[in-house]
Amino acid sequence: MSSRGLDIRLKVESPDIINLENTFKEMGWGDKKKILNAAFRKAVKPTIDYAKSIVSVGTGNLQRSIGSVVPRKEVGIYIGTRRRKPWKGFHGHLVESGTVERYYTPEKTQRHPILKGRNVVGWVTEVAGRTYKRGRMDASKSYGYFMQRAVDATGNQALNILADEWYVAIAKYHRKNNIK
Repeated sequence: MSSRGLDIRLKVESPDIINLENTFKEMGWGDKKKILNAAFRKAVKPTIDYAKSIVSVGTGNLQRSIGSVVPRKEVGIYIGTRRRKPWKGFHGHLVESGTVERYYTPEKTQRHPILKGRNVVGWVTEVAGRTYKRGRMDASKSYGYFMQRAVDATGNQALNILADEWYVAIAKYHRKNNIK
């Protein structure tokens, strides 16, 4: 999984899809994008709802950050943890996939307080140029791989919604433009 979400590509062939492609050839780019992206938004809703239901609530930031983003100049949709304000899902991709052991090396010597509640009980000095261990996040804990589990659980439902929405949108387009 990339940090932008799961990348799921499907190839479906049927007479209905061929008719759909022929109809799309007649449409302009804006109409195609509007129809497809609206259908994608509705199709991924069950997946997003399921993913939100299986993650730990804690502060609620991770749960609120799960959603979808429609790219500006593409037809498609990304689902996963959104990272911009107000969603605060900056660590969602780490929770989903986990990390390897992480290290850091400060550029200058720093002092950090050791807090117990709000009280300072000591100080830690980090020396410039020395490497410190930060730890790792394990994805196999209680809600690791939550987006993959959500896609596995709701994938067929999403495909059915997507097909239904496409046909409804195309029928509406035909009525609006008096096409038979």
